[in-house]
Amino acid sequence: MKNLFSSIVFLFLFLSCFVQPSNLYSQISYSCDMQANQCEPDWDNNGFGESTDGCVGSAIKDNVYGTGTSAKIATWCDAGTITGHAGGNINVSFKVKLEVWGDAIAAPTSEWGSLKIYYKDGVTPSEASPGTLMHTVSSISSGCNDISFSYSPSGVITDLRLCFVYDIGSGDNDLMIDELSISESAIVNPPVADFSAN
Repeated sequence: MKNLFSSIVFLFLFLSCFVQPSNLYSQISYSCDMQANQCEPDWDNNGFGESTDGCVGSAIKDNVYGTGTSAKIATWCDAGTITGHAGGNINVSFKVKLEVWGDAIAAPTSEWGSLKIYYKDGVTPSEASPGTLMHTVSSISSGCNDISFSYSPSGVITDLRLCFVYDIGSGDNDLMIDELSISESAIVNPPVADFSAN
């Protein structure tokens, strides 16, 4: 019995020399319900502001109509709002609604244009230079729509500046964005043995 115990201890010590724990890195975990007294001010820019008739309580919205500069609208987050990326896939979900301007009713789906989600790393986006395209919402149903997608970046993003850009289809409407959530798929990087000669 003593020899069996000694053998088990030896085997455990021997195997522990070859097996090391993996490192689980920090990751993005961000959500914003677009309430004015919380995170919503981080998205108040370029014409977008709080509206109390969102999909769930408040939302951010801007008016889109006609041609020229009024036919394209965009909003993005402030510096340092979304950090912690460790290199994994970025999962984005939010609610979006196209609403008749000055009224709380859904616009006809035929008036939908195109909503594109971009990002930049540490640089403020703009309508003219929104960054790298992550996803396109080319159609919606009437009312509030749940949008979700996953994006695989080419490397670590230190300061994720998400940017929503909407191009008009037709009509005079308000674009509303609500209940934004951004997470990162967990990545586990096991240590890699280095057999190179010194």
